[in-house]
Amino acid sequence: MTTRSTLPSGGSPSKGYPRGGASQVISELLAAGRPHATLHGCDCGHPVQPAGGGFAVGVSASARGRRGRVAGSLLLGYAAFSAAGGLLFFMDQRQVLEAGEGSSRNAMHGPATLVLSLFLVGAMAFAATLLGRRFRYDTYATIVILVVFGLLTSLYIPRFDTGEPTPWVGITERINIYATMLWMAVLAIGLLRAPARNLERRESARRH
Repeated sequence: MTTRSTLPSGGSPSKGYPRGGASQVISELLAAGRPHATLHGCDCGHPVQPAGGGFAVGVSASARGRRGRVAGSLLLGYAAFSAAGGLLFFMDQRQVLEAGEGSSRNAMHGPATLVLSLFLVGAMAFAATLLGRRFRYDTYATIVILVVFGLLTSLYIPRFDTGEPTPWVGITERINIYATMLWMAVLAIGLLRAPARNLERRESARRH
């Protein structure tokens, strides 16, 4: 998975952009007209999208019961809207927004992000009980993080059109992204280990 776009850095920004990833959301790094937009997102997609779809199918196949199937379906919706936001409704550059020339696809980027966030939180709610009490608490904590830092990130959005500074928006957004990635990793590992644990329980019950 590409991490160049997700890690705050002090690299040279394009004209019209603040210096440093801490002041930029990832969608800005993939905005129309950016030097590496074609490579990383706007034209050829991002590796996260197919991986997210595959993960959703894996959850549906591995997790038994209705809650697992619903969680997998919601994760698939999350992956689909994430792809739509990055490929169809990508952002315009800030200087374009400041000039009042934002495109219709830019206008749809925010709603697409909101919908994918709802899919993700819904998937977490249904998946919370799949792996036991510890994972359930971890899931609840992750949802709280997503809500809190999602709201903090949204407070910066009006500043994009006015050219005001957004000094921490990259940090608050990346906290959400990394919290989501960590939750998915824990879920994946737990589902992979579940068959072995079930076999051990059956063998133990047989011996007793």
